[in-house]
Amino acid sequence: MIRMTEPQIDRIRKSEEAVRELVQVAAQIRQEAGNLPITDTHLRAELLEAAEKHEQEAQNLRDALREWREDIN
Repeated sequence: MIRMTEPQIDRIRKSEEAVRELVQVAAQIRQEAGNLPITDTHLRAELLEAAEKHEQEAQNLRDALREWREDIN
């Protein structure tokens, strides 16, 4: 187990905060995309799929940061 130095902890905390915000924004985009007045069902499905993928990628980043923190501690 490697102990983190203060600069490492600060960088991880800042990254975690940025990723938390990214996850929130991605979820908001997905929710709002579902409420858009789009009548083209194919376009709506494509938009929702893209928003869901964006949200999943943000969650993957969050998980990777958590694992990094656990590995260092």
